[in-house]
Amino acid sequence: MPCRHHKLHHWSIPLGGLLPLIVLRILRDAPKHGYQLEEELSRILGRPIPEGFIYGLLKRLEMKGLVTYTWETPPSGPARKIYRLTNEGNEYLTERLKSLTSIKQIIYYLLEDVI
Repeated sequence: MPCRHHKLHHWSIPLGGLLPLIVLRILRDAPKHGYQLEEELSRILGRPIPEGFIYGLLKRLEMKGLVTYTWETPPSGPARKIYRLTNEGNEYLTERLKSLTSIKQIIYYLLEDVI
């Protein structure tokens, strides 16, 4: 089965399901515009994110009601969307993080001889 995010295929573990959670987690800390999110996500993952990837992901999160945005018009430069977590997004993130916590021991076991 081909990878939906073919530009992300170089990861050897399935990060696709974790990427939305990482973005939601970043937005839990503070609202950000797309470029800031892209930079932060790249820093966390330790590699660049394909150009434009973050905006498709943000659109999907917005359609699910997990993020919203407002327009910011800086004194110089173009207007930009500032994304923030919704209450629903915060609840969704909290529940998914609880699920990840339950598999933490499994991950530790898998990495036991590697670390």
